[in-house]
Amino acid sequence: KLTKLFMRKLLFSRLVRKIAQEFKPNLRFQASAIEAIQEVTKAFLISIFESIAFYLLLGAKLTLTNTNINAIYAK
Repeated sequence: KLTKLFMRKLLFSRLVRKIAQEFKPNLRFQASAIEAIQEVTKAFLISIFESIAFYLLLGAKLTLTNTNINAIYAK
């Protein structure tokens, strides 16, 4: 389990509920489910940024562009 959250719990919970409303109105979440979604989201974002950092390091690049990101995830 990751220890520090990247976004306040209440703010993240509101975001998850808002997105979920688009798929199924009146959907309810247990607090532990929101917490799990937040942990997985954080891990996913860390993975993305690690991939980007590795890509920039390999190419000796200093600036990240949309083209770079697309190249990383087109594989």
